[in-house]
Amino acid sequence: MKSSARKLLDTAVRKSKHMKCFGHSMFPILLHEDVVYFKKIAFGDICVNDIIIVKTNRTYVTHRVIYIGKNHLITKGDNNQNVDPLTRKENIVGKVYKIKRNEKFLHPDTIYLLQSTRYFDAITKCIQKLNDKKVPYVLLKGLILHLYFSKAHPRRRYLDYDILVRYKDFHTIEKILLALGYSKKDDFISPLQKSLLDKPIEVTFVLDDPNFPIAVDIHFEPVFMMTQIGRLDELYKQANIDDMGRCFFEKKETIRLHNFSYQIVSSSHLIVYLALHFFHHNFKGIHRLELLDAVIRKIPPNTKKVIWIETIQFIHDFRLESFVYGSFITLRKYFQTPLPKKFITTVSPKRGQKIYMHTYFRSSSIFESWGRLKEGKQLFTNLFHLSPSPLLSKIRVFLKPIVMYMILWSIYAAISRTILFKIKTWKKV
Repeated sequence: MKSSARKLLDTAVRKSKHMKCFGHSMFPILLHEDVVYFKKIAFGDICVNDIIIVKTNRTYVTHRVIYIGKNHLITKGDNNQNVDPLTRKENIVGKVYKIKRNEKFLHPDTIYLLQSTRYFDAITKCIQKLNDKKVPYVLLKGLILHLYFSKAHPRRRYLDYDILVRYKDFHTIEKILLALGYSKKDDFISPLQKSLLDKPIEVTFVLDDPNFPIAVDIHFEPVFMMTQIGRLDELYKQANIDDMGRCFFEKKETIRLHNFSYQIVSSSHLIVYLALHFFHHNFKGIHRLELLDAVIRKIPPNTKKVIWIETIQFIHDFRLESFVYGSFITLRKYFQTPLPKKFITTVSPKRGQKIYMHTYFRSSSIFESWGRLKEGKQLFTNLFHLSPSPLLSKIRVFLKPIVMYMILWSIYAAISRTILFKIKTWKKV
């Protein structure tokens, strides 16, 4: 009976060429009860970031393509932490080309264009105000860099843009953003954690919108350590991070986009920063490597040798080998990015750290994402194992009051979550 009902459903779907969406896994690109229209597409014509309909054992799923293999692809809901099971060619129903919402029809790319246009306008207004106040800044990542290096609007949701500034200018920047309608976001887990934090690292401001809120992360340093803990000299010297930031400012470059100028970090520094950014997210989210791949592919042939020499020297000078190694081997594996010969060997960390990295990748998927608690625990673990500091220095990190507090807080949070889960299970029974 179930088999017959399923066949009828399959026939109806394929004949009608449209279906209704339920849930919020693709919000805000797809809303609950949107109707999606699809057309058949050959496997070889599917691109990363296409939204496709996939037939599963129980139902149909409308999700984003995040990776394409030889005979399969991987899809994921934008708001889901886990990826979907591998999709084979025969289970692909079609590609979404039109969305019906409130009796109006939209193309998915139109939604992305609306979002990026709103983002572009917000970023440009912010930069204009910084220029008016003569506040030095450097764009680290975000829409402007994507448009410049990829030469196209993004076909996915952009969450934020990052600006590196000097802490002494923060009061001026805060006044600018509040005047532009942003609100300051409090990311502290408790007042005690806030009081134990020994240095400001970044502050997030949000411009509210029901569908496309805009977030700007104001960085006071190149962020790749733990923003919730502060200084971690035992694992990586703060002096090195401060010097890194100064280098970013000293060698910043000016780009022009739609008749407006923006300050960005130099190509060699951007390559390193984006590799560190991927490390900061525990090498999770393959989309985080798209910009790095685009930056490397856009290096002019006449400057390629110089840029790679500078990149390698920068990695060695700041002892970043163990932090960036995982990003570059992932880039080579999934993007076939044209890295220089022997580059991976040149920036390889010590043998023990290489073994740790390869073991980590075997047990963890780069396609999934984690909750805040698990992500923070894993980042601390990775920092401890991959730190260039001597073992005795690394052990001393556990004597820091804020580290002890965060460990106790994570244990408490894990126990609380387990108890709540058991209570919910018991109530269902």
